[in-house]
Amino acid sequence: MQETTTIKRQTISISIELPLLNAIENIAQNEKISVQATLEKALRNFVEQTNSQSVRQNVMEHFNASLSKNHRLGELLAK
Repeated sequence: MQETTTIKRQTISISIELPLLNAIENIAQNEKISVQATLEKALRNFVEQTNSQSVRQNVMEHFNASLSKNHRLGELLAK
């Protein structure tokens, strides 16, 4: 038997530009899902993208530090 998980929700009120709202409504209609589901999907994608960018930045900082630290070794290996 499959367990169901209850996700707590919070009602919010937002004000957005009409062209953006129209675009969201069109996407919802085309995908045959609610505007709420469309907004949740968009917000989830935004959060995931933002989180992965900060991880990439952290990785790049370590990469650049390693390059600086091992610059001479890189030159020797290139010969």
